[in-house]
Amino acid sequence: MIVSLNPYLTLRVMHCYFQDYMNFRKFKYFRLDGSSAISDRRDMVRNFQNRNDIFVFLLSTRAGGLGINLTAADTVIFYEIDWNPTQDQQAMDRTHRLGQTKEVTVYRLICKDTIEEKILQRAKQKNAVQELVMKGKQVQDDHLMRQEDVVSLLLDDTQIAHKLKEISMQVNYSLISR
Repeated sequence: MIVSLNPYLTLRVMHCYFQDYMNFRKFKYFRLDGSSAISDRRDMVRNFQNRNDIFVFLLSTRAGGLGINLTAADTVIFYEIDWNPTQDQQAMDRTHRLGQTKEVTVYRLICKDTIEEKILQRAKQKNAVQELVMKGKQVQDDHLMRQEDVVSLLLDDTQIAHKLKEISMQVNYSLISR
């Protein structure tokens, strides 16, 4: 199993909880992030590939997304979504390599009504645009990102409604004062 986390701070915080859980359950695991030495990375990957007693490989999406093969895994869990969908795809591809003999299941942990839902939607839009540009495929308008979509990532619905009301009032005042 591979658990993929995105930002380094989240990885550090989750590692504390994760380590306690793994120790409680007596599961062996590895952790790879941007601070891992190159030689340690090679050893961890080799051991994960060859040892059956390593239950989980906890890695940051960006540190673990390139240059390693983890075909011993049959499960990938994304705790967070990267703003760049290509990063997540590369992390998934670590398990889909020559030599993979197992079916791989990928999970994304996303909470309802959170920014993760919005990021996932935007990732789908980015992938649709990439398909259009790279492969000449047709993209539906609902897959394209509008200016309002970018704003909605940063504000919740109540804040958006309030801002729109303010803007509307300012426009009306400007028209009246002419």
